[in-house]
Amino acid sequence: MKYLIVFFFYCSHLGSCQVTTLNAEKKANSIRYDSLTNYLADKPHGYIGQELYVLPKNKSVQEKGYQGFILDPNIKYSNGKMEKSNIYKCCQAVENSIYEELSEKYFKVLDVVKGNPDLSYHGYFLKLKSKSSGDIVYYRYFPQDTRPSGYPFLVRGYFEKQKKLLVGKSFITRKRKWDYAQGEPLLDIVTGKEVEFVPGKVWTCIDYMVDPNWGQPALILKSLAGEKIALLDDHKNNETYVFSPARAEAIKKQFGETKWKSFLENKIELGMSKEELQLSVGKPDQVILTTQGTPEKEYWEYGTKMLTIQEGKVTNIRDL
Repeated sequence: MKYLIVFFFYCSHLGSCQVTTLNAEKKANSIRYDSLTNYLADKPHGYIGQELYVLPKNKSVQEKGYQGFILDPNIKYSNGKMEKSNIYKCCQAVENSIYEELSEKYFKVLDVVKGNPDLSYHGYFLKLKSKSSGDIVYYRYFPQDTRPSGYPFLVRGYFEKQKKLLVGKSFITRKRKWDYAQGEPLLDIVTGKEVEFVPGKVWTCIDYMVDPNWGQPALILKSLAGEKIALLDDHKNNETYVFSPARAEAIKKQFGETKWKSFLENKIELGMSKEELQLSVGKPDQVILTTQGTPEKEYWEYGTKMLTIQEGKVTNIRDL
């Protein structure tokens, strides 16, 4: 219950914070920012002119602070370490900035600077200006195909766009419990009661906020019965967690009502096609291919179950 009270209080607190209330500022950058994307991977110049919000962290990792914030991008590492004098708001942990000095702060991106490989800097630096203090600071930015787990920012324009797009939308949940609850039951964020994931339950997004326990934006979903839960932004398009009504209708039209219900209940059945199997239980943990025998076999592993696939269909299910 303590977790839930903290989350609900924090969301209420954000109501007076810029992330939930500010109007989008005019774009001045030469490369137009795509407000449908928070992490720009190998196109960081799109951040120029944008305002970044430093996401909070779970209490269990706050002592590690924030990594990658420095004062001068032209100072080289010494013996594999950054000089503490060049670390912004140093130091909470080795080479890290103090958590309280950066959490929930706002920075405007003034420029994107290419790192100097001769100084052991690869990738880019985001040149930032603190909205509260006016400090100029550089953030080390390494382009990756997917958002790195340590990326600390939420773009204000992205937040505002997502809130506008998502509030009022409906989602359908399946029977499966959400794995990011770390094995614990998912609780109503107001009452603290365990939420029952009845297959096909319909939820409506009533708000879009930052969940401090995960350091990510989240959709606040409300069921017809009045239950309220948080769906992390990263999972809003993940069918392991939810389906949109339009997607649900498309699946029912293609496979029929009976199979749709089995997908919602995460059933594994003999004769399922690969597509049906993944709609029901997602991608396998491991796939083993063999060319021995006719027809060729594939072995798909899901947790404690091993499935045999022949000619595109499940022919055997066994426990490991």
